[in-house]
Amino acid sequence: MVTPVSVQEVVQLHNDLVDADEDIERIAALEWRAMKLVHQQPRSFSAHVCYGSILLSLAKRELATQELIAAYDLFDPRDTTAANGLAVSLAKAGFYDQSLTIYKKELALSRLANLEGVITNASMVAALSGEVDFLNELSQHANSGALIAKEYLRILELHGLLDHFKAHQQIVRAAILDRQCSGILRAFQEEDDAPILFCEYKILCDRQTRKNLDRQIFDQLENYYVSQDLPPGHYIGKVSTVLVPVSEYRQGEKAA
Repeated sequence: MVTPVSVQEVVQLHNDLVDADEDIERIAALEWRAMKLVHQQPRSFSAHVCYGSILLSLAKRELATQELIAAYDLFDPRDTTAANGLAVSLAKAGFYDQSLTIYKKELALSRLANLEGVITNASMVAALSGEVDFLNELSQHANSGALIAKEYLRILELHGLLDHFKAHQQIVRAAILDRQCSGILRAFQEEDDAPILFCEYKILCDRQTRKNLDRQIFDQLENYYVSQDLPPGHYIGKVSTVLVPVSEYRQGEKAA
C-alpha cells in the first residue's frame, strides 16, 4: 500500500527534478532517492516516471528504458502530471509511438487542465516522428498550443515536404533509435530567410560514431529523395538535423 508520506516523497522528487532543469550535477544527486522510491513502491507509476527521467538525463539509456517501460505498463491517465512526464521522456528516448499513445489518451479526457501544454508537447513529438496526420488533428484545437502544430505544417508545406516528412524522420529515427537520449524540434528563422525545422538529438556515442551516423543519414536521405524524383538535397536548408554526442554520467565526472 502506498502511504500518504510516500506519495508526498514522489511529488517532492518530481518537483526537485523540475527545479534541476538541465543541471546534470543536481539531477545526479536525485538518482539514489528515485531508486529507493521505486524499490519501496514498485507499483508506483509516478515513481518509475521520475526514476526513468532522471536516468535518461544522465544518459543511462539502458536502465532508463527499463524504467520507462515499467512506467508505461503502469500508465494511469488520471495522474496527468506523471503521464505528461512519461510521454516527454519516452519521446526523448525515441519511443514516439508510445509517447503519442499517451498524448492521445490524455486528449481524450473530457477535462484536462493542461490541455494547451499537452498539445504543445504532442505537436513536437508528432513532428519528430513525422506524423503529419496527427499534426493536422492537433492544429484544429482552439488554443495557443495548436499554433505550434500549425507552424510546423506551414513550414513543411512551404518547402514541399508534407508528403515526405514521415519517411525523412523515419530514416533519422532508424539510425539513432538505440542511442537517443533527447530529441527536440523547433521552428527557426533567420531575419531574411525562409523558416526551417531544426531537429537536435543527444545520442549516446563518441564523436567518430556521430560522424559515421551523420554520413549514414545523409546518404540514406539522398537516396530517398532521388527515389521520389526530387533533387538529392531537396531537404537541405529546410530541415536541419544535428546529432550531439553524449556519454553516460559517472559520479565525479562531467557529462560530455
